[in-house]
Amino acid sequence: MINLNDMFNLTQENLKELFFHEVYDYFLESNIKFNHDIQIRGISGYEHKFDFAIGVSKQSQERLIRLVTNPKHKQVAENILFSFVDLEKSHRKFKGIVIYKGEASEIFLTAFKEYSYDAFSWEEKDQIVEILRE
Repeated sequence: MINLNDMFNLTQENLKELFFHEVYDYFLESNIKFNHDIQIRGISGYEHKFDFAIGVSKQSQERLIRLVTNPKHKQVAENILFSFVDLEKSHRKFKGIVIYKGEASEIFLTAFKEYSYDAFSWEEKDQIVEILRE
């Protein structure tokens, strides 16, 4: 028998998958060169999953992107920040980017700003694409 918590998790997974495909399709249409569903080991030994990676160019370092469908939860921000910081400690050069769908809480946005990571609403997708083309 499925309980309410399981139903919530299934819904969150479905939302994340739908959002992933929406971003994937938009990046393809916009001619953004990317890898998807990559895992990178941090200094802690943990494997961190990123939804997208945009390679190095003359103008920009590697960009690692995480997608978020629930940008109101403090724990979501903490988990993503840990993955970014863990990779930085391993001396990997990259720019951490979060793309979220829905209304983000102030604490969620402030957390990324304080660590100098970019957090963009998917409503700004044209601006995101321009940044990723650099």
